Amino acid sequence: MKYLVKDFVWVHWRDLEVHPEAKVPIAEEDAEALKRSVEEEGMIQPLLVIPREETRQDAASPKGNEGKKEKKGKKGKTAGEPPAPPARKRWWIVDGANRFRAYAGGEKAMPCVVVELGEGVRVRDLALECASVGRSRSAGQRIMVYLERNKAAVLEAAEKGREATQFGTVVSRDTTEKIKAFRADTIAETLGVSNKDTLLAIDLLKSHEERVGVSKRVGALVEEGKKLEEGDPELKAIDEAWAGVLAGTTPIRRWKAAVGGRKTTKEVQRAATDVRECAVACAKKFKTFGGKAWEKLPLEDRVLVCDAFRKVRELVPQEVLEVLRVEWERRHG
Repeated sequence: MKYLVKDFVWVHWRDLEVHPEAKVPIAEEDAEALKRSVEEEGMIQPLLVIPREETRQDAASPKGNEGKKEKKGKKGKTAGEPPAPPARKRWWIVDGANRFRAYAGGEKAMPCVVVELGEGVRVRDLALECASVGRSRSAGQRIMVYLERNKAAVLEAAEKGREATQFGTVVSRDTTEKIKAFRADTIAETLGVSNKDTLLAIDLLKSHEERVGVSKRVGALVEEGKKLEEGDPELKAIDEAWAGVLAGTTPIRRWKAAVGGRKTTKEVQRAATDVRECAVACAKKFKTFGGKAWEKLPLEDRVLVCDAFRKVRELVPQEVLEVLRVEWERRHG
């Protein structure tokens, strides 16, 4: 169980604060779109919150009483002493940090679902799981969310694999069983992404978590990056790349180039698409297919081919068909 819903409350935005572990990067254009959405539609999806400690509001000294003697009332109470302020209920936001930032201000109260985290569940676990659902995510976002949720096991699997490859270290059966679900190929298959993207994401996770420079792959071998000191420009670039991949602004295949200062590849001019060339080539394939394989096709498959060709014919505008007919006659007489 990740969490249990306990209550639904309306909370003033001043009594809400984003939990440090619930902060998930967001692209600037996504933040702008979110802001427009909540301004137009309001906060449709409630925040998920957990209680913070109760605090009492600081009571200001009554004006004009500075330096005056306190007067005792009939029962010994200090005259003019203000009553103790009521307890102030405050909350940690564990999901919805970006919605909160877009909506906060003025006298607004926000819809909140109060939850109780399951045993052993961290705020970060819940925040990442919520970040991995909803709108469409890039491959890099999906992989990085999965890796961070399982980072200890992923980093252990990566290290054991590196040792086995470089030093011929034998991995015990128990360890193999423990880490097999977190090998790069298994993760790629689980998420339906490429093995290359997964390996790059593991490299990024390692650099970010262990504070080491960018590793280099030479065939099956991995040359580890050096340990980086706080304040090192490369470390800052790695943190920015990590945030960029999680936010969807940096493609996972470009993170190493981004760390090296090359955020985009040089534009390569693509050749213009020649519609006539494509259409003629397609027609030639139909002709070849009809001439060489037609007799071998069962009758029901011939019907399907003719039907497909008819539908294509109906979709193509008449003026395009005329151009294609002239081109075909020019080439094939």
